[in-house]
Amino acid sequence: MTYDYKIMFEEGTSPINVRPYIYHASLNDEIEKMIKEMLESGVIRPSVSLYASPIVMLSKCYFGRTKVDYLGHIITQEGVTANPSKISVMKNWSLPKTDKEIRGYLGLTCYYWRFAKGYGVMARPLTDLLKKEKFEWSVEAIVAFEQLKVAMSTTPVLALPNFYLEFVIETDDCGLGIWTVLMHVEHPLTI
Repeated sequence: MTYDYKIMFEEGTSPINVRPYIYHASLNDEIEKMIKEMLESGVIRPSVSLYASPIVMLSKCYFGRTKVDYLGHIITQEGVTANPSKISVMKNWSLPKTDKEIRGYLGLTCYYWRFAKGYGVMARPLTDLLKKEKFEWSVEAIVAFEQLKVAMSTTPVLALPNFYLEFVIETDDCGLGIWTVLMHVEHPLTI
């Protein structure tokens, strides 16, 4: 089946046929390779329009999978877990020597805060290091760093929300911070 489309332009309008973006050489080679393969397999056909700009959309689309790696999380029918490769990085992180390194570690662990009960309380001594004018490790901060490593390496599987079930919120005010857990039938959605 052939479709012919016409775009009506005012008389004297010149064709717009330009490459829309400048890519890194390696990415450009990959795009050209993909276009060639799709042309050869008949998935796409060459455009004869003077007004065409070649664009290839790259996307990740999976069907029928029982496990999906998405934005640093592993999603299965059991629930959501932190990606094991990220957990390994957090677990093997050496003691930061600068405030920039602490920010990097806190940035990574903070992304997974919902997997560690009391994350804010545990991370507080490290955050306090960033407030001081002179960066200096304290015993409390070293203990917090090691506790955070353990907490991030023993993350639970969080349930996926089921909006037909009742949500339960459990809280605990320990004086240092407030811990909250959002749950479904005694299975945490977030800690």
